[in-house]
Amino acid sequence: MKKLFVNLSFIFVLALVLKSCSFKEKIYVNPDGSGSMAFHMDASQLMKLAGDEFTESDKSFDSIMDFKTLLDEKRDSIAGLPADQQAKFKALEKFRLKMKMMPEEQEMSFTLMTDFDKASELTDMFSEMSNLQGLGDTPNPEDQPLAALSGNSSSAVTYKFENNVFKRNVEVIDRELLNAQIDSIGEMEMFFQNSTYKLEYHFFKPVKSVSDSTAFFSQDRKTVTVERNFMEYLKNPESFNIEFVLED
Repeated sequence: MKKLFVNLSFIFVLALVLKSCSFKEKIYVNPDGSGSMAFHMDASQLMKLAGDEFTESDKSFDSIMDFKTLLDEKRDSIAGLPADQQAKFKALEKFRLKMKMMPEEQEMSFTLMTDFDKASELTDMFSEMSNLQGLGDTPNPEDQPLAALSGNSSSAVTYKFENNVFKRNVEVIDRELLNAQIDSIGEMEMFFQNSTYKLEYHFFKPVKSVSDSTAFFSQDRKTVTVERNFMEYLKNPESFNIEFVLED
């Protein structure tokens, strides 16, 4: 089958992008427990490394894709796909994707966004972004090591907010598989050495304490940032088990 639709062609370069970018998980929490979440991938460094290959391109764009609208328009085509691929498309309905590529400014980024009514609805956004690669027709064997990045098979990420406490919890459910996934990265590790994974959480009132000693507070203590080297996060995802205690 041909690629399902042209305006999802960016998916098929994600394997390259994931090798050369940094990541930010941004969450806004409202007083009623609802909020928004965005997973941002900054791939500008890739454009700088690629040099003239990108700067000579005239393919500049800055747009937002609403997956629910797009999938509604393509529901007949999707209905003809295997059940597992249909399920992957269905899971995207709650997301919007902002794509930006400006060759002259050497800027390239992807931001996956969603809203939530309660924190427990949130999922591992890195996994969701990585799963976009699986929407192609023919998997690329060279990209199989990237399975280690999705985190949806060896570990699980959950979120919880109650009684003024917000928790991000990562549970490694298969340590042996996690080790095998890390080993599969092999020589690709050099691509990730300068990449980072950052949490940036915004709350509706000041945060009294954070379980991570490296956390950085904004002046009003309503925004907290925690950052890891990307390879450190891959090898030890539980290092981002963090508890935020808000003021009474």
